[in-house]
Amino acid sequence: MPPDLPPEPAPPPADRPFADGPADLTFPAERPAVPAPPPAGPPGPGLPESIAWCVGWFVTVQLFLMIPVAFAVQALGWALLGRAPTLGETSIAALPIVQIAGGLLTLAAFRWRIGPLRKLGLGLPSGPATLVACLSLPAVMFASTQWAAVAGALWAAACEAAPALEAMDGVSSLTAVNELLRSVPLPALILAAAVCPALAEELFCRGLIGRGLVARWGVWRGVALTSILFCLLHLHPAHAGALLPIAIFLHVAYLSSRSLWLPVGLHFANNAAGLMLGKALLARDALPDPHAAPPPNLALFLVATGLAGLACWAVWSVRLRTVDRRGGEIAPRWPTVEGPPASAPLWSVVRWEAAPLALWGLFVPGFGAVMGLSLLALLMGWVEM
Repeated sequence: MPPDLPPEPAPPPADRPFADGPADLTFPAERPAVPAPPPAGPPGPGLPESIAWCVGWFVTVQLFLMIPVAFAVQALGWALLGRAPTLGETSIAALPIVQIAGGLLTLAAFRWRIGPLRKLGLGLPSGPATLVACLSLPAVMFASTQWAAVAGALWAAACEAAPALEAMDGVSSLTAVNELLRSVPLPALILAAAVCPALAEELFCRGLIGRGLVARWGVWRGVALTSILFCLLHLHPAHAGALLPIAIFLHVAYLSSRSLWLPVGLHFANNAAGLMLGKALLARDALPDPHAAPPPNLALFLVATGLAGLACWAVWSVRLRTVDRRGGEIAPRWPTVEGPPASAPLWSVVRWEAAPLALWGLFVPGFGAVMGLSLLALLMGWVEM
């Protein structure tokens, strides 16, 4: 009788980007001849579902959560203060509650739609991606100001052609932030407009809908689609246009570091810097109209966009990659922030790419240092606007 043969290895789980154990990772010469498992499709959500999630998230947060919470804050204000709270007091109390509730709902949606929360990438970010991304942030923020100038000019032209569009300026989050700058202390404002939005928006946009869009459309098209949806969630067209460079940058940082905490930290730093700058300008009675963007400068726009693109390229070049025991890079079935399973003989490493890092090092960190020092000088009162 022929000897008993060992059982055939099980195919890799269909919902994971990497094989699950050593039996699935033997090399071709060692692997028994077994039929290949059917290819697994990439995870969701796809584009139509992502749009539906965005509409549902906006309606849930802005209507079903914000309105009842605002009424509750008003009632509590009457009980504690003996008067109706001001708009600033109501907003600063309601915003953190609504954002935290939105974040918890996103976690529940992720657990229901995707699976375990570990798939979000909740570990510490990789050191090289963190370093390059942090040094690049000032240049990307500058690019957003130049995109804001172009988007503002286009919006002004649209409002001139159709004056009814100006009604949207009243519901812009930039208008609300300007009002809060005048009436709310900076620590409370940073909590409500920097800490909570960074957590809630990164969870929803990069963690939930971005996961499926990148898996189904590839890295760059998926990042672009996710970033456009992120911008559209901010409603006002001029504000949405200004956010595109930073939105793309945050998603590239997420994919490169395999950690949601890096885009959360960068998002927080971007918002907090804007709030501190607003307070500094308010102290000098120089706070501008949020919709009176400076006239666009084509040369500055092109330079700033080039720096932002170079920053994204450099961050992507130091991304974590998965390699086998022979050092060969293992491509997952779809782009993902998930690392290989602990049971598999695979490792996550960074492979430095000289060309993007050399170009980045020539321009981006120095420009960022100048921008950072200029902001610090303005905040400390060393220079005048």
